[in-house]
Amino acid sequence: MPPEENKIQDMLKKDSVSEESVVVENPPPSPVEQVVESIPTKTSINNVPKVVQKTVTATAPAEQAQKETIVTEPTIEQTKTKSQPETPIVTPSKTESVKEPPQPQTKERIIYKTDPNIVQKLLIKARAKIQERKQKKLDKIMILFETKSQVTNRDVRKLLRTSRVSAFRYFDILESQNRIKQVGNTGKSVFYTKI
Repeated sequence: MPPEENKIQDMLKKDSVSEESVVVENPPPSPVEQVVESIPTKTSINNVPKVVQKTVTATAPAEQAQKETIVTEPTIEQTKTKSQPETPIVTPSKTESVKEPPQPQTKERIIYKTDPNIVQKLLIKARAKIQERKQKKLDKIMILFETKSQVTNRDVRKLLRTSRVSAFRYFDILESQNRIKQVGNTGKSVFYTKI
């Protein structure tokens, strides 16, 4: 610590308060001039403004010796710079491109190494499964004829849990196979018997 500050601290430590004036002199700093140039990298203008920054420092009276104010005054000076070679910007023009005649679009086909008749084979399997289920239902109806001698449309609907029309179709199939015979023409009086 400088000896002047030690004196101030010693005075503060004492119990009694006494006023002493201490003058600290700082030599005024010399004004500093800073030059900041902004140089654009890609310009084609011959006269480019040059920014010069001047800094002026001033000192206050002795009571405020340690406080300094800095005033910055930016100024613009016109300077001539060497013209930089311009790089030509190439824009594609429509006349340069050669228009090709439109080609027809080609559709890509995905070729699988599987059997081409796979859909037909699946349809054949599905039809066979449908016929198998139908035959099971017809067999259930024929088992019903073993317990009852006369079977009505209502009995088949309850047994198979189907509609009236479906039960009628099953009876028609059995009739065409000559396994059963229809007794009566239409209405509730119609029933079927085993042949």
